[in-house]
Amino acid sequence: MIGETILHYKILEKLGEGGMGVVYLAMDTKLKREVAIKFLPNLISADKEEKIRFENEAQTAASLKHPNVTTIYAVEESDEKTFIVMELIEGKELKEIVKSGLPNKETAISYAVQIAEGLQAAHKKGIIHRDIKSSNIMVTDEGQIKIMDFGLAKLSGGTEIDGAGTTVGTASYLSPEQANGEEVDERSDLWSFGVVLCEMVTGKLPFQGDYEQAVIYSILNEESSVVTTIDPELRRIIVKALSKDPEKRYQTAGEIINDLKKLKETSNGKPRLIPDISKTYRYIGGIVLAAALMFLAYLIIKPGSEQETTKTIAVLPFEDLSPNKDQAYLSDGLSEELMNVLAQNPGLRVISRNSAFSFVGTKTSLKTIADKLNVQYILEGSVSRSGNQFRITAELVDVTTDAYKWSRTYNEQAKDIITLQDSISKSVAEALNVALLGEGHPAPMVEKNPEAYNYFLQGKYFSRQLTKQSLETAIGFFRKALQIDPNYAQAWAGLSTTHSNQAGFGYIPLEKGYQEARTEAEKSMELDPDLPVAYNALGWIKQYYDWDWIGADSVYTKAMNLAPENAGIVESLAQLSATLGQFDTALKLDQKAVRLDPVSTAARFLLGFHAYYAGKYAEAIASFREEIKMNSAIPQVHTYMGLVYLKKHDLDSAQKMIAKEVDPFWKAYGLALLNFAMNKIGDSDKELAEIIKEDQNDSAFQIAEIYAFRGETDEAFHWLERAYKQRDSGLAEIKGDPLLSSIVKDKRYDAFLTKMNLPVQEHI
Repeated sequence: MIGETILHYKILEKLGEGGMGVVYLAMDTKLKREVAIKFLPNLISADKEEKIRFENEAQTAASLKHPNVTTIYAVEESDEKTFIVMELIEGKELKEIVKSGLPNKETAISYAVQIAEGLQAAHKKGIIHRDIKSSNIMVTDEGQIKIMDFGLAKLSGGTEIDGAGTTVGTASYLSPEQANGEEVDERSDLWSFGVVLCEMVTGKLPFQGDYEQAVIYSILNEESSVVTTIDPELRRIIVKALSKDPEKRYQTAGEIINDLKKLKETSNGKPRLIPDISKTYRYIGGIVLAAALMFLAYLIIKPGSEQETTKTIAVLPFEDLSPNKDQAYLSDGLSEELMNVLAQNPGLRVISRNSAFSFVGTKTSLKTIADKLNVQYILEGSVSRSGNQFRITAELVDVTTDAYKWSRTYNEQAKDIITLQDSISKSVAEALNVALLGEGHPAPMVEKNPEAYNYFLQGKYFSRQLTKQSLETAIGFFRKALQIDPNYAQAWAGLSTTHSNQAGFGYIPLEKGYQEARTEAEKSMELDPDLPVAYNALGWIKQYYDWDWIGADSVYTKAMNLAPENAGIVESLAQLSATLGQFDTALKLDQKAVRLDPVSTAARFLLGFHAYYAGKYAEAIASFREEIKMNSAIPQVHTYMGLVYLKKHDLDSAQKMIAKEVDPFWKAYGLALLNFAMNKIGDSDKELAEIIKEDQNDSAFQIAEIYAFRGETDEAFHWLERAYKQRDSGLAEIKGDPLLSSIVKDKRYDAFLTKMNLPVQEHI
């Protein structure tokens, strides 16, 4: 493209690239001046309606003439490509200036006033930028502010999700109403302005997170700790701009300009930071100090926080180097046993199995894995077997230095595999200089029969594949382990979980499957009262089959006390909280599960699902989008992302998402809902009839949801009653269900909740 002439613009060089297009330096050969040209994404150029909408907005933005706003000269089209011709700015992005060194207080206020004046001019014309951020603000060599990309803004009344289902704006700068997908007005830009001002004077964003949905959660639910370090006068302005309630925020840019100019009259030099709080506390009386320290200790050790001294490690699945490649169950099992032993040390954070094992076969570098999992150390190794002879290698890598801290090779007979696992664990602990029991001693091994252990590992390996055949195979291996060692508590827990999955997926009769699972979970707890997975297995039965919410909470809590950093147990508690309608609690637990298991699709699905129920649509979309990035073949996620768009009345985006659903049932379910919303009643009837024909015995709850969404109340309650008789596990998700909103004021709804021992909420 460099050197080409498009219309009467000769492309000279590429200036930059971002989410909303590619920018080039060009020469306007008619007017003999240099200009900047931004080529817009294909979604705008290709979509006729989107293109018309954009051109209308761009025309309005082009009428905006102000010294602090980049001037738009024209909107052009060539070869089905749409591009904006605009003023060429000689200078730097504000983001780059902040990175290279914070501007002094006088300069920061000067920049802020100019930004606010540019916004004031735009708002007077009814234009909302919707993506104010430091990288969209240029500073010329003379120190003049130029706000860019007004040509991509929506006019007053626009919402946060565009026609293609894309979040408009950058997560860290989104206002709460924008993040929630609500209608926005000028005050949304003033929030983003507050973020930029905070960034200018501290070098930090007020709301942060490791991934998009974590940032959005912080924006919606937390207060910024960054602003507490800012000079009081500036802090007052920033805090007001960042009020989560738009009514308490600055109402106009003019109000901000007045406050900034007053501050400018009395200020000079760099922004003063608040003195270190610990020094301040030295002057506080003994009682107040003690209270402050107790609270500080709580903040440090509360669940979800991490002390600086904690070492972090991921144990990757050991590679199967056996000639026949038939020892995967053993290599996976050895890796997991190492995780379990190492996780007993409170000074060591061990990444969960789901996250660590997600990199199998990806050829991902250790550095990339460490970055994604946020760990310093990685343990990797291999297993090979010839007859009864095993060769096992293990290597510990400090990823920060790319150095091997420890490595060892073991050559052992098969009967020694259990002792071998303990030896490797102790060696790793020694290399990390941590003590498994606080005194430098290894954790005591629970004596197992080597042959039973071998069968147990094979049972776990197949149980995780969740197909009908793999679950049957897993049952067989667990039973072989228990024939050899009837007191093998972990094997009983594995058997229980597998039977629950068989029953839940409809592979075996529901009542029989859950009865067997209950007996096995209780047997496991009897043999080992401190085995967390046994309590988790029983909790699942109590929640999804018994509908015994109190009992489920009791055993989940016991499991959590035994293994507070087990992501699977945290997920279980989150699901129970959602069952009871406690969505704020559920979302906090979901956030913890995602942090513990960063690449777990299950954790991210629950976060998105519960955000959808809670009406936090931007957070739901962000979480589902992250899950799809990790694995686009996961069932349900495309349909549920489509349902979020459906709730936002964005039918085009809903249709695009549901069309991508990989599971036939969930696709039909989504289409039955979508077609009704699109007034394609015949198509909705057809999809619903097919679901009833094929899935009425195990999907009564979903059928009730469809009828409720269609406004067919009597049919909805008929199918809810069928779901109750069938012990449909979907009923654990009845409270807060967006698809049932049409029936919640019907007296039968509260009666149904009462029958299920669920809390009844007063309706307004």
